[in-house]
Amino acid sequence: MERVQAVTSFPRGTARPCSRPMRAIRGVRRVRVLACGAALLAVTALTVAGCGGEGGGGDEPGAGAGSHRASQTSPASPEAGVRLATYRGQGFTVGYPEGWTKVPGHTVVPKAAFEVGVSSRDGTTMQSSFDVLVNEDLPFPLARITDDFVAFSRASDAFRLLGRQRIELDGAEGWEVRKAYRSPEGLDLRQVDLFTKTPQGRVVDIRMIFTASRYEASQGLVSSVRSSFRFV
Repeated sequence: MERVQAVTSFPRGTARPCSRPMRAIRGVRRVRVLACGAALLAVTALTVAGCGGEGGGGDEPGAGAGSHRASQTSPASPEAGVRLATYRGQGFTVGYPEGWTKVPGHTVVPKAAFEVGVSSRDGTTMQSSFDVLVNEDLPFPLARITDDFVAFSRASDAFRLLGRQRIELDGAEGWEVRKAYRSPEGLDLRQVDLFTKTPQGRVVDIRMIFTASRYEASQGLVSSVRSSFRFV
């Protein structure tokens, strides 16, 4: 699972003629997939820790997400006591916590197609967030993408890999990555990412971020979101 060594083995310094052209080609491919892993990693958790980003404006969850809109329905989730509304993306739907909304003035994942969360009582910070990220330019196996996602995640302060496993999302290959890390403000965070690919080849990352104190109580929610995913 570890691929950090592959990162540190890239050629450095002045370029020189390559006596092994096939190895050079593989190196180029490796750089591309690692760059994609960095794109999926993005910059997260700043507002969860208390630093407000630039909000997208508007009261509707997912404002600015183009044709991706949240349904007004709130179907019961597979987990008792957890209710989900439905987000409809291009080629898939997924449940998100009913009652979670876009928080004006706060953005956890700037490039997310959809984001909602739970703000603190005074409204100045976010305690939990739910994001949907979609990438249409990742022509690599999901296992490889998640490997590189984990490798880049290791740069986070106090990083710990809590789990990485292959799962099924609506009968298709998926991967679940769980990690712990510390925000720049020193807050302990927990993050769960659910990766899959749509039949059209889009890589979907369903991302949930919690403060450490809310993580254990949110396991039913994570399970409900995972079970709610459908291709359409």
